[in-house]
Amino acid sequence: MTQRRSWGEQTKMRYSNFYRRPSFAFGMIAGIPLFLLISATAQVLVFVAWIVGALMVVLLLAAVAASVSGAQNMKLLERENEERHEQANLIRQKRREKARALNAQPRNEKAIGQRPSAYVAGSASTTGGHMNYDPRFALVDTEGNERFPAIINGTFQIGKARDAMPTDIEAFARAILVHAQGGRFVRADGGKPGILKFSGRAREAVAYRLDPAIAAALEIPASGSR
Repeated sequence: MTQRRSWGEQTKMRYSNFYRRPSFAFGMIAGIPLFLLISATAQVLVFVAWIVGALMVVLLLAAVAASVSGAQNMKLLERENEERHEQANLIRQKRREKARALNAQPRNEKAIGQRPSAYVAGSASTTGGHMNYDPRFALVDTEGNERFPAIINGTFQIGKARDAMPTDIEAFARAILVHAQGGRFVRADGGKPGILKFSGRAREAVAYRLDPAIAAALEIPASGSR
């Protein structure tokens, strides 16, 4: 006769058989490395996220520092430009004052060949024809003779190779007296046509005279010597 088990014994046996099943054992064995794998992956992700966050913070700080440095550099450049502009204005003002003072002083017209007169283009006789000249500007040579800017085909000539051929006497005078270039000159009688300079080692020209209006425009004295 089979002995009937109590409800407690039956329940205990049922759970004991469940734990002994192969499916439960496989789940327990497979679940342990799966839990470890998930934990390791999470740790790697956290580490990567920390690295990325740190890099972003570093980049943000570098960008802020570059922005601040750029702003400071811009301010320094602005200050330097303002100082240069002020210095240039002071230099120009001093030149104007010096030119006015020199122009206001009485000049020895005989010493530099000064000939105050209204502008009338002159004509110099040369071998083979005539050469026009402009009497508003003259270089004085070592013999005391005035040499005037030659007008050839309606233009002045700068440099032996005719580097420039302006039609304006102011541009020609600026090239000779300010930029220290050579220009073609001729005497009123047509003698000694050629290139003269009022700078450097060239000593053939020892003085100059210039129309006061042109001198004021160039901000230089109307006459001078060296």
